[in-house]
Order: sequence, then structure tokens, then C-alpha cells
Amino acid sequence: MLQDLIRIRREKLNKFLKAKINPYPDSSGQTHTIKKVLDDFGAIEKEKGEVIIVGRIRSIREHGGSTFIHIEDESGSLQAYFKQDILGQEKYKFFRNFDIGDFIELCGTVFVTKKGEQTLLVLDYKILAKSIRPLPEKWKGLRDTEVRFRERYLDLLMNPAVAERFRLRAKICDALRDFLTDRGFLEVETPVLQTKASGALARPFITEHEAMQIPLYLRIAPETYLKRLIVGGLEKVFEMARVFRNEGMDTSHLQDFTMLEFYWAYKNYEFLMKQTEEMLVYVLNRVLGTLQIDYQGQKIDFTPPWPKQTFRDLILKDCSIDIEKADTTEKLQEEIKKKKIEIEDSAKLSFGSLIDQLYKKVSRPKIKGPLFLTGHPIELSPLARKNDQNPKIVDRFQLVVLGQELVNAYSELVDPLEQHKRFEEQAKMREGGDTEAHMMDEDYVRAMEYGMPPIAGWGMGVDRLVMFLTNAPSIREAVFFPLMKPLSVQNICPATQVKSQKGTGKNIEPGITRTQAWNLVCKYIKSENARKHMLAAETMMIALAKRFEEDEIVWGLTGLLHDLDLEMFDYRKMPEKHGPTTAGILEKEGVHPIILAGIKAHNEKCGMGRQTLMEKAIYAVDPLTGLIVAAALVLPSKKLSDLSAQSVLKRFKEKSFAAGVRREAIKSCEEFNLSLEEFVKVGLGAMQSIADKLGL
Repeated sequence: MLQDLIRIRREKLNKFLKAKINPYPDSSGQTHTIKKVLDDFGAIEKEKGEVIIVGRIRSIREHGGSTFIHIEDESGSLQAYFKQDILGQEKYKFFRNFDIGDFIELCGTVFVTKKGEQTLLVLDYKILAKSIRPLPEKWKGLRDTEVRFRERYLDLLMNPAVAERFRLRAKICDALRDFLTDRGFLEVETPVLQTKASGALARPFITEHEAMQIPLYLRIAPETYLKRLIVGGLEKVFEMARVFRNEGMDTSHLQDFTMLEFYWAYKNYEFLMKQTEEMLVYVLNRVLGTLQIDYQGQKIDFTPPWPKQTFRDLILKDCSIDIEKADTTEKLQEEIKKKKIEIEDSAKLSFGSLIDQLYKKVSRPKIKGPLFLTGHPIELSPLARKNDQNPKIVDRFQLVVLGQELVNAYSELVDPLEQHKRFEEQAKMREGGDTEAHMMDEDYVRAMEYGMPPIAGWGMGVDRLVMFLTNAPSIREAVFFPLMKPLSVQNICPATQVKSQKGTGKNIEPGITRTQAWNLVCKYIKSENARKHMLAAETMMIALAKRFEEDEIVWGLTGLLHDLDLEMFDYRKMPEKHGPTTAGILEKEGVHPIILAGIKAHNEKCGMGRQTLMEKAIYAVDPLTGLIVAAALVLPSKKLSDLSAQSVLKRFKEKSFAAGVRREAIKSCEEFNLSLEEFVKVGLGAMQSIADKLGL
């Protein structure tokens, strides 16, 4: 049906071309907007003057020798009347090549019909753009949420309330800017591409600079660059910044969103609480004319003053756990266990993160707000100033509305020595597998060392504010084009090849040489057998890279370095640290993120998924080296040269042989389209090629 409609429209398009009429001219002779015509209708009608309007055809109704249409521009809609006696038979008949959705220019005079409708009598018309696809049927509208977000242009055309929401968003942003500029703030821009993902606790998107051959991150916050400007002498700065966080999707989070951040020298977080009240009261009064809003059936009153509560008070009230008494990770975990509160991966969390997750579980969903939340644990705030009375918390607040954070602000940490220490603590958490922990940012610390005045910093998610103030059920309603998964993987941009099924891409600068990698192995691994295992994994990964026409250097380095942390802790007690600890070490060395991802992916207990071909390969290679060595050692000669693939496959089937070998991981070779027999042949051949180095 749709293809038939498209075919008919293409046939009409050809009629324009045959008539030597350009169906896509470069401009129009418009004299009036539709709103202007309607506003001045009486005067135009009295003067009998001609006007030229433009817009999209939204309806067509033909009645013998006359036709009525509705034409719409951004300012409004107007009825137009085509009469054969006025246009002439040929001109009138040719109009049948127009369709709903086409853009048209109309020249004519205005009059009022017998039914009292203001109308344009068409004296001439001109095509401005021929549409090929029909618009959705007006009486059905556009209701499918997926289609609405993917084809927002249709959503705007068919749902007037959507366009009104975005006009309201523009007014909200204007009000926010005016509030700050009226107080002497300077609007600035800071880098989106950064060498360190800093300014927040979040997982970044990773890309790379082809010419420089370095990994880069899409910014997760503008914070550290805005504070560099304070060092440079600008005392009040703000940015309406687009930021990017590689996190999950739900109705209140976006991966690509707008953050308003400002920094005010010589002020503190308590001062900003008052400013927050004043700002939102100003915005609400200016944009909505009220301080009471209705959000999804819930009334929220923003009349100040707004209440304040600490983390401790909220959690104590909601689950009877006192975090000042349960003041270590172990004590808090025990209390949570007693209360039978389920917190995912609680064993992996630091003390501060555990408090945060407990708050999100038992307290945050109950908050209606607006509420100022204070007393944040220091581990959650690596850039915030330590409280003078209680060094375990920081001078920070969050504004929470309906269980969601709207504003985050604090007195900034301006002590460079303390900041460096905090970054080191975050780096340890990152090495331990916390992918949201802050990266070490030496350049930012260097800026701090030139001297920072006292600073109060403030950040708010603009999209979330728009969601609340426009009564949108999802935050994706508050942005024009929310990120959507492609309908076909063939539409994925080649730049995402890093995470594609194919693997690592080509010509990647690994950030480390083979010699440097081996030196690290010798530095951290003292066991000869462990070193031989890593050599075997390197050689096997190179053999697979050749087979799949992948980057042999990158694959080989991943195999060589994958067990670098093997002797740093008891793997049986802390299996989740194996892999992330190595990645943390190598990240400091400037090793490419693709290698880091591969190393983490080889250990399923650290919670990293296997997405690329290389990640799947290293997961299977790691145990296969052990099985092959075990199979060789039971031979009388103990030599790899005497071992056959069939012998290895036979041993694979004997579950009691080398029982500790992860056979399911070896069998996962089928995920990258190698049979078990093929995989064993490739692996054995690779290890036989370096049998002398392996002592076998």
C-alpha cells in the first residue's frame, strides 16, 4: 500500500519535470506569514490587496470545478480556495499533481466564506517542494512512541503539543541564561573531546583521534575546565553543555544530555542553596506563572523555603540504619544483611557507594520534594570540599524532586594536594573494577597548583527540568532526537567498529610496544609458568588475528598482558578484581582502551560483557593454553611436537582431566564461528611454533 502511494507520487513528480517545472525551486516570493494575514485580515480584505503565503498542504477537498485546501506554516493555518473559472482549466487541472504534504506558494486575495471561514482566493500557485512519502493519516495521528522518537519531524507535524513543549523548553533555557547573566556571569564553551573523562562519577564514551593516535573521551561534565577558567581570573562562568555518559537507559536518564553548570568564586554551597531557590522560582514564574506544578498526577509546590535533610537522617528514618555507627563497609554490609535489604553487587562497593545505593533503595523513591539532600560521603565527591566538622562528608547538596536528582552542587575542593590524594583513591577504585570512578587528571591538578580561590559549583540536568515543567512522562520527550538503537545493524557508523562483532579495526596505535609490555610482565609476574602462559596466549591470539584478518599487534598484546595482576592478590577471594586491576595499571601507561576492554572481558567474574571478536577470542584462548599444556605434560616425551589436536580433543571430553580448566569458555569459540576442532588446531599450532620458549 505504502509503496503504491510512493509510486503514484513519483509519477506526479515526473509530470512536473515533463512540464519543465522545477519541483524544488530555491526560494519563494512570500510577502506574509499566515499569522500576519489572519491578524490583518480585515485591512487586507478591505484594500483587496494581493498576498503571497507559503506552507505545507495539510488537506485537500475537491468539489467539481473548485477545490479547498488548508495550508500551514509555523505561524498558523489558513484555508485556500482554488476555482477553475479564475485559474483556467489547464492550471486548475494541473493542481491535481499536488498532494497533502507538498510545500506550495499561493498568491491571492482574502475573503470570508458563507460559513464564516477566513479564506484565500487563489489567483496563482507555485510548487516549492514535492513530497514523495505520504504523511501519517491525520485521524490516526502518530502514537507509536518508537516511531515518534525516530521520526521526530513527523511527531512535530502531527502532534501540536510536542512542538509546544519544545517552544517551552527554549523559554526555560532563556530564563536560566538570563538569571545568570543578570548576576554578571559569563557564558563560555569548553572542550567536548577530552583526554581525561573528569568532572563526575560516570562511565565515558571512548573514541580516538586518528591523526594524533590517542584515545579520547566525550566529556561527562564540563566541571574541571570551567574551574580552570576560575584559575584564569574569570570569577563567574557558566556553560549550557552537552555531555555524554555511557550508562543505561530509562525514563529519567539519557546518554546524551544538556547540563547547565556554573561556578562562582568566593561563595560556598550554602549560598548556592538560596540561589537555587531563587533561580527556579524565577524560571517557574516567568515561564509558567506559578510555583505549583502538576507532574504525572502529582502536585509539586516550589514555594520556598525548601526543607533540608542529611543522608544519615533519611536512611535512619527509612530503614533504621545509622551510618555513623555502621561506619565501615563491613559494618554497613552486616546491617543491610540484617534488614534483608537487597543491593546488587554490594560486595564490590566502597563504603560511600554502599551508602549511596542504600539511599537510592530505601529513601530516594519516597522523596516528593523539592528537598535539599546534604551530608554526602566523601567517596562520592572527589571534587568537593571536605566538611570542617566531619571529615567523612563533604560540603555538598543535591536538590531532589519526585525521587530524582535535579541539581548537584558543592563547595569546591581547591587544595591541590588533597585533590591529588583523592584522585589516587579514585584510581585505586577504578583498578578494582569501578568503571565510574574518577580518572587521575594531572593537568587539572597542575592548574590548581597555581592557586584557586574558594569556589561554589552547581550543575543541573536541563532535560530533566524540562521533563518536570512540561509534564513529560519520559525524559526522552524533552529532547528533539533521543538516542535510539538502529533498526538495522548495517546502519551502525563505522566509527563504532571498536564494539562491533568484527572486532578491533585496523591500524590502532596500542599505546605500548611489545618490549614495554614484556618488561611489565617481568615486573609484575615472577612465576616462570605464569609468564609462559602469557606467551602462549599472545601467540595464540596472533594466530587467530591472522585467521580473522585483524590487528595482530593489538591481539597479541592483549594475550600477553591479560594476566598481569595474577600475583597481586588472592584470585579465589577477590575474583572480580582480576582484569580490572590490570586495566587500571595499563590505563596509566596510555594503553589503548580496546586492549583494556579485552583484558577485562577475559574474566567473566568481573562483570564485563564480551562484545567484540577479540574479547570473545581472549576469553576462549585463556583456558585453552592450560588444557594444551596439561595434555602435553602427560605424554612420555612431554613435548608439544608430539601432541595432536585429536589428543587434546580427547582430553577435553574427559571431565576428570585438568578439571580446573574452564571447558565452557573453550567451547565458546563457536561464538566467533570456529568449531572446537578448528580452534584447538589453531591454538596447538601456535603453541608448537614457540615450544622452545615454553620449555615444551
